[in-house]
Amino acid sequence: MRDLRTAVDFFRTYGVREGDLPARLNYLRRNFNFRGINVAASGSTGSSQRVVVNPYTKDPVHIAFRKETLPRGLPQIPGAPAGKSCGTLYCRGDIAILQSPTFKESDLYPIQLAQDDANWPISPISALISLPLRVCKITPKPQQLRMPNWSPENQAATFLFLNTNTGWAPMEWDCPGSVMLTRDDGKQLYKEHATAVCIFCQDFIGPLLEEWLENGKSEAIGSRAVDAALTKKGFEEWFARFRIEKAREALESGEELRWEKWISPYDV
Repeated sequence: MRDLRTAVDFFRTYGVREGDLPARLNYLRRNFNFRGINVAASGSTGSSQRVVVNPYTKDPVHIAFRKETLPRGLPQIPGAPAGKSCGTLYCRGDIAILQSPTFKESDLYPIQLAQDDANWPISPISALISLPLRVCKITPKPQQLRMPNWSPENQAATFLFLNTNTGWAPMEWDCPGSVMLTRDDGKQLYKEHATAVCIFCQDFIGPLLEEWLENGKSEAIGSRAVDAALTKKGFEEWFARFRIEKAREALESGEELRWEKWISPYDV
């Protein structure tokens, strides 16, 4: 392939399907699986590059590249969180039936799945703690929806959108399925940090809000506790305790002590 942008134009025009072998492209490696279609080809610079087509919609506009090998001058989709690392937070059905991990980091250039910022809303709780995460739903395949017992439940994603006045997430984030996450500041989103924010929302903020709201928002102490927790300082203090707890659990189980010296997400 003389120029990688030729491949981009081809995919945008014609798309790609399992079994397609366009003569215009010189494939070095190609495979199809549940996660999508991966194409490795030699670009004009001679370096190996990978194109990933959106595995759910096969929309030819939804193309992603490895961030570090993105060709200069490549046109971008307006409004996409360009140049940012991302990760996938899988729903209950994907974890149980498809054996997906809870969260998977990605080094792909995430220009797929986004035409404007409305597709990547910011989690309100993450914004309050000065660590805004953009979240994008992944449309499931038709065959996923037909699978017995497949569930789009994703409590981790739902709790990211808790309304601090009601204690509930909007209906559109109830059972949202698998989602993609990216830091709004463009920094690397590590599995440990994504895990920490999700647990912070579920196991700390959720119960704190529930207790306060059950008392009719009448307790000043409860109000101050919620307000103090939903700040950068509040999350930093919680993260310090959480890191110690995770390190202790790793020590007791004999696992690698990844958490003991793990940096704060604010220090990335």
